[in-house]
Amino acid sequence: METEILIIGAGLAGLSAGYHLGDRNYILVEAEETVGGLCKSFLVDGFHFDCTGHLIHFRTPDGRKIISDLLGDKIEEHKRKAAIFLEGRFTDYPFQANTFGLPAEVIKECLYGFVQTLHGKHKLKVNNFHDWIHDTFGEGIAKYFMVPYNEKLWQHDLRDIALDWVNWSIPKPGLEEVINGALGIMNRQFGYNPVFYYPAQGGIGILPRSFPVRGQLMLGNPVEKINLRKRRVTLRDGTMIRFRTLLSTMPLHSFLMCMEETPAPLSGLGEKLQYVSVLNLNLGIEREEVIPYHWIYFPERDKPFYRIGCPSNFSRGVAPPSMTSLFVEVSLKPSAHHPLDELIEQCIASLKASSILLPEERIVIRYPMVMQYAYVIFDSARKRTVERVLKYLEQRDVYSFGRYGSWTYSSMEDAVLQGKEFAEKITTAEGAECAER
Repeated sequence: METEILIIGAGLAGLSAGYHLGDRNYILVEAEETVGGLCKSFLVDGFHFDCTGHLIHFRTPDGRKIISDLLGDKIEEHKRKAAIFLEGRFTDYPFQANTFGLPAEVIKECLYGFVQTLHGKHKLKVNNFHDWIHDTFGEGIAKYFMVPYNEKLWQHDLRDIALDWVNWSIPKPGLEEVINGALGIMNRQFGYNPVFYYPAQGGIGILPRSFPVRGQLMLGNPVEKINLRKRRVTLRDGTMIRFRTLLSTMPLHSFLMCMEETPAPLSGLGEKLQYVSVLNLNLGIEREEVIPYHWIYFPERDKPFYRIGCPSNFSRGVAPPSMTSLFVEVSLKPSAHHPLDELIEQCIASLKASSILLPEERIVIRYPMVMQYAYVIFDSARKRTVERVLKYLEQRDVYSFGRYGSWTYSSMEDAVLQGKEFAEKITTAEGAECAER
């Protein structure tokens, strides 16, 4: 087979690229049997389960227009209701501005530590995530939430995590907000997600299914080999596709592992790309309103999960009447052995010990899934490694983008916008090439 444009991956970034190519001919290949990547939903005995929490956040006019045009009135707006479970009680999210209700000594440590940061700024050069936490929030907030939560999530030494992702993802309060939060005075909602959008029915999977695919779509056929010199991709069933331009959204780590005749400049770089996997345990509970929140964070080390969420609080349409849908997230080191049955039992026992579930709770569905590539680790080697790979590929008309294709931390809106950006990029480049002839 031959095509001018080959797109690998029918997640949001790949679907958006095809959508924004307009009437151009292309082939879109996807490893799974359905489109969506990690942004898809599964119907199991009346429950619509997502691949963990996928919420729509609008930060740009372009992103809002594209997604709104596709979904119309199928999505609903929600004001975030999130919490932290600590010391046996719930406090509002974000922790750094909501310590009221915790033991007095904990509040004192958090407040005093934050005030100390205002007088100790710029004494030391901060160049890693661990030190940034202490420098920004102080010893108390670091001790009770920021450090244990992030160690649980990243499964990595925080001193080896860089800072090129924290500015937009971690809300930083001012002194007044920290004091208000310690005294129980209501703060304004802040952070990147005070408002989110979610489909009224059917789960998040309706978003990828809303993209029209005008090219040839090949499902259930993973990429096995990539040969840049011969400009050829080989699929699992032996199909070979020759291309002129390649748009790839497959994880950059996997892309490098699939390369034949790996060029010397890229040799060994795949091993430098670190990530964590996530067990997403979906539960169907025979009880309404198990929790009043959209999601809850768990920083304490005796809980195996770092976060749980309640999709039936996003949309009643994802669970049968009188039932609740939960997802439970456990961060996993890819290199370690994880006995799934034991992890599931530990999660359920911990939910009961935390009084999230009742002692004799009837769990009607247990639907676990493990996401191999869940979170990219922004370690000290990531930036220069990714830059080297992407530059080398782009010089050969190969564009790797999307959350995992560009090996970054991004939202669904970002994925959609990146698809648009790279579709327009190759269209512009080809137009300029034609004009020169």
